Amino acid sequence: MAERPRGYVWLSQFGLYPLFFLFGLCMHPASAWSAPETYALDKNQIKVDLPFGWRAVKDLYGMPLQFFGPVRPNGRAVVSITPTGQSANVNSLDVQRESKDYAEGRKRYLKSRSGKLKSILPVSKIKTSEKVAGVSAGVDYEINGTDYVERTYYLGCKFQVFHLKSLVQANHPSEDHERAKALIRSFSCE
Repeated sequence: MAERPRGYVWLSQFGLYPLFFLFGLCMHPASAWSAPETYALDKNQIKVDLPFGWRAVKDLYGMPLQFFGPVRPNGRAVVSITPTGQSANVNSLDVQRESKDYAEGRKRYLKSRSGKLKSILPVSKIKTSEKVAGVSAGVDYEINGTDYVERTYYLGCKFQVFHLKSLVQANHPSEDHERAKALIRSFSCE
């Protein structure tokens, strides 16, 4: 009788399940994230979970802090964070009035760019953590034949309001959309 390879009994007894388990651990979504990154912004220290493959850039085109996703053939996902200088409580906003103002402002922007509005997400209250809450809204639109998904957030953190905004082309991989959302959900300040 021929001698069997060394791991034969183990493999025949347990099959390929241990290998699939190890592969699954390597492919877990958490492996796509780095440790939280801290940035000095205005008089605050802010933290976000920066997705693997994304990079942070400070003071570009008048924006204090931007995060860029991986380069795609037709662009990249972008998230920006801007301190507003406002110390107002964002939870006291009149959501109905803000929804109307937001929609009108986006319509004016699209008209000035010969764009087409596809849908509007009305302003709604959100809470991303125990210490961070505010409002969010969004639009989906088309400019020059390209569809965009834009989301905007006003989040109160440490008595300061921050404006966070994401812009992702609609045809980008779903991971770009999910990572932009996750980056915003991870926002905190010290």
